[in-house]
Amino acid sequence: MEKRLQELQKEARDLIADLRGDKERLDPALLLKQTLETICADQQLMPVFSAEGTAVRERPEIKEAVFYIGEELMANAAKHSGAGTLHVTVTVNPVQWELVVRDDGRGIRNRDGAGYGLTGIRQRLEKLGGTLKLEHHDGTAAFVTIPRRGGTWLVQTAFSG
Repeated sequence: MEKRLQELQKEARDLIADLRGDKERLDPALLLKQTLETICADQQLMPVFSAEGTAVRERPEIKEAVFYIGEELMANAAKHSGAGTLHVTVTVNPVQWELVVRDDGRGIRNRDGAGYGLTGIRQRLEKLGGTLKLEHHDGTAAFVTIPRRGGTWLVQTAFSG
């Protein structure tokens, strides 16, 4: 299972690398939806995804952070939680990006969240002025916020499913 998750992460990162030449097209919500579906199909989990708002223009490093953080949180949940369902919600508004990754598994064993993946997420968020909050009720929920600085926002519901 761990080897397959590493392969999936590499595939997603290769996709990001391909899109780096045209950073305006990078849509982290769409990439997260595709990654969620792939991980869930491979790990026999039920995916639940929703997204709201669209950042018409956003700094590429913010878009990349939203994707990489979401990808890491999904991989952690699939690898460690023993969950049956994995929920991902991405919201963008004029002030910030919000990302919620929630599972119905056994929760994080290391309650302080000091694993390498979460440490890397915290370091990335610190550079961007973002936050990570973990909650443990009937599984684990990770709440991420990343402030927006500039860019254009369009009100619309992107997709859900």
